[in-house]
Amino acid sequence: MLILYVNKNIHKSKIYIIKYILFTFIFLFHSLSYGDWWHQNSFLMGDRAAGLGGAFTGISSGPSGLYYNPGGLGFAPDLQLSLSTTNYYTSKITQSGYLGNSDSTFSLTDSDLLSGFFGGIIRFSTDTPMYFAFGIYNKDYVNLDNNIESVSSTNSSETNFNQKLSSTENEYAVAFALRAHDNFSIGLSLAFFDIKYSEIQTANIVAGPFPNPDSPGNNLYNYETWIYNSNFYISGIELGLGFLFKPNYYFSFGLSGKYKQILYQNGSTNFNDNTILTDESFNPLGPNSYAIPNGGSQGVNQITHTQYDKPFNSLPYMIRFGVGFYPAEFQTFSADVNYHSGADAQNIFYRLVPVYDFAVGSETVFFNTVALRLGVFTNNWCGDPNVTDQLVNVNFIGYTAGLVYINKANTYSLIYMLQQSQPGAYYALEPYYAQNNANPRVYWETQQFALSISDEL
Repeated sequence: MLILYVNKNIHKSKIYIIKYILFTFIFLFHSLSYGDWWHQNSFLMGDRAAGLGGAFTGISSGPSGLYYNPGGLGFAPDLQLSLSTTNYYTSKITQSGYLGNSDSTFSLTDSDLLSGFFGGIIRFSTDTPMYFAFGIYNKDYVNLDNNIESVSSTNSSETNFNQKLSSTENEYAVAFALRAHDNFSIGLSLAFFDIKYSEIQTANIVAGPFPNPDSPGNNLYNYETWIYNSNFYISGIELGLGFLFKPNYYFSFGLSGKYKQILYQNGSTNFNDNTILTDESFNPLGPNSYAIPNGGSQGVNQITHTQYDKPFNSLPYMIRFGVGFYPAEFQTFSADVNYHSGADAQNIFYRLVPVYDFAVGSETVFFNTVALRLGVFTNNWCGDPNVTDQLVNVNFIGYTAGLVYINKANTYSLIYMLQQSQPGAYYALEPYYAQNNANPRVYWETQQFALSISDEL
């Protein structure tokens, strides 16, 4: 859902209305992706953690604990490896009511393969239990290659839009944990991260006919071509601190925090726009035409270039609190609450507001060989609601189900995850077109399948 801010003047002339309708139509289509900047829980790390809906902070005894709570690693097995294979996902956005017209509906689907999680834990041969853990994972991912063509029912308006977009966030993490007491453990994590983003857009738009104010009875056409490209790169380190407390056999409590420090960043955007009004013979209108707002000139090679030496002033930090409950040897329940801070950026589309997310999970083991994991979680939208030309209030609720086969010290898992946007999601139009609450309503659904293997060696 990566949509960039383009500085365009809005002409409140009827001649230009369809032009901006087409822009909005294009943005509505190309905003689709699975992971994105405006959601913090699009991916759930690890095998057991993912099956529990991400409610893992109060447990964190597997390799993925270095992401959720490095303090929980102090209660891990002596030696363990975990691998989540490449994940397959599908995603679909359905938009109902275009510019207040409830009779219109369209949808766009997407699918791709995603990198998984790989990590391990090793216990040192010391009197006081000490653990080292490592993990490599892709925290966010977008890869789009769209081509959209549309023709109006009268064959007078045409669009051809192409977009190629790639965005990834990779983390390479290590952690150390110390079980300072039989029921208390503390852990530290250090991760190197990089976020890469690149996008190219090209469009050719023909709109019309419109009445010609210079020549009543004749018509006008609006031609627009534009090329837009943007990229940014961020690298830095993420520091984590976590604690896990197990007062007895039945309960455990976890608390962790993560802070990202940017070490290097850059970014730029370029926009080249050409807008021409013509008569019925396709001759460009002159600057004295009444059809051109304010008697201005035609828009030829209107170039906007912005170089960002520091595109982001900060990145969100995270605080997690979780509880584990073990009423029986074969049964586990867990619950998490996660807080992500806001973040400021020079590009207004990347500004984030603080958000809370919640998760609950359960694991039931049958005959020591098969386990069923279930989870429910939120993935709330954290974008700036004051920014238009984007999807707004897309708060997800997610459901996970994992089927596990246990063979002595090895576990093999198949995990399914479904996310559905909640009522209130819509596409925020420019204020001129959003009068009378005419913002189009949006429904977004994603599904993911993953295989994972975990071995205690």
